[in-house]
Amino acid sequence: MKNNVIPAALPTNQFAFEKIRSKKMIYVDKTQLIYNMISNPDYYFLSRPLRFGKSLLVSVLKHIYLGNRDFFKGLWIDQHTDWEWKEWPILFFDFNSISNGNEKELKQGLHDALEHNLDRYHITLIKTGLKEKFKEALSQLYKATNSKIVILVDEYDKPIIDHLDNEEHIQIAKKNRRVMKEFYG
Repeated sequence: MKNNVIPAALPTNQFAFEKIRSKKMIYVDKTQLIYNMISNPDYYFLSRPLRFGKSLLVSVLKHIYLGNRDFFKGLWIDQHTDWEWKEWPILFFDFNSISNGNEKELKQGLHDALEHNLDRYHITLIKTGLKEKFKEALSQLYKATNSKIVILVDEYDKPIIDHLDNEEHIQIAKKNRRVMKEFYG
């Protein structure tokens, strides 16, 4: 008799946790390690080689902090913790989605991303400078939610890395680096 069980798909090009879980793709449960990390809140910088799961990790963190418990059914964090599944205020920046062809594009993309993040909280910013606007965003978001803010950044170095292929582009990388320094302030 043949076994007609179709094996779960491997998410070879999928970095969105919600798609992996909703399509029942194979997911190696690392939520115990993630829980250990988020139980001791601090600033974390994860630098790993390409295709090491950084984007998927950021996606998992995003859904934990959005309180999307359904995506975690059957996983360690749901079964073995008392994690409070509430929605935390999140600022999420995915530099794959932010134009970086030049300094002006990058600045505009960061302004747009910041405003897009705040739309869900009905917050409008007044400041115009990137650094000041980011500070204002943090202040206004805290006032609106009275909660610690989660900042998630994916592909943080893309505006620089994308322009290291020749001398002309290196000048763009240097200008983008200045913008990023201002933004991260």
